[in-house]
Amino acid sequence: MTGLAFLDAYIFGVEVAAKIGVGMGSGHQSAGWHTTGTLATLGAVSALARLYRLDVQATRQAIGMTCSMAGGSKETSVP
Repeated sequence: MTGLAFLDAYIFGVEVAAKIGVGMGSGHQSAGWHTTGTLATLGAVSALARLYRLDVQATRQAIGMTCSMAGGSKETSVP
């Protein structure tokens, strides 16, 4: 990978995590969730999906698995 591709994926992942965090508000952390364990993992998987140019289905599956493991959710929207 090039340095530019890495930087692009990194920035994309940070933006995804930040936007999800803004959308969730402070209640997520106030309820006892550690945002590094939840939001940062979503940013990381988003960055990797961008870096590896995953298609929509593969990206959905990666995000679904990440949500399940990061937050302990027993349900995902992956068909």
